[in-house]
Amino acid sequence: VMVVGPSGVGKSSLVTAGLFPALLRTEKWATVSFRPGETPFNALAMALYELEPSDQQPSLDDLDNRAQRIRKHGFTELASTLSVLLKGKRILLHIDQFEELFAACPDKERALFLDQILPSGDADNAACRLVCTLRADFLAPVLAYPGLGPRLQDRLLPISPMGKEALERAITEPGRARGVTYDEGL
Repeated sequence: VMVVGPSGVGKSSLVTAGLFPALLRTEKWATVSFRPGETPFNALAMALYELEPSDQQPSLDDLDNRAQRIRKHGFTELASTLSVLLKGKRILLHIDQFEELFAACPDKERALFLDQILPSGDADNAACRLVCTLRADFLAPVLAYPGLGPRLQDRLLPISPMGKEALERAITEPGRARGVTYDEGL
């Protein structure tokens, strides 16, 4: 799913403060978020290490080896293996600020990453789901990328800014549920 909206509308918050906690309550999911930056394979490799039950930090060689494995075999194969390590939990991978692939990542690296991370229209990996957040002003370059439009068919979730009343509820309701109130107008 590609969550698309203007800058500052709350795309990342919707995923990390809304979707993640809802899934984690089921105890059937492991969640991780990362920003792709200039080296998306390395960023993804590090994010996946965060999922593993270990007290040790991976070495630079570990990160490089995992990044190379993803480059060569794709993400879904590694996600299936990680799901076994996570005792059958499904993985929700959140690529935050997906637009970084188009603003900061070299063209060749971007092309390979997109091919390895985004499933084809008929692919279904039960072990993993992907949700991306994208600034609306980058939707045209994403859709102009060869072959990407069909992969996103029926997978776009556009969000708009909240009105004043909805924004006030989004701020006050979580506190009210825990007995916290705000001064009128605050």
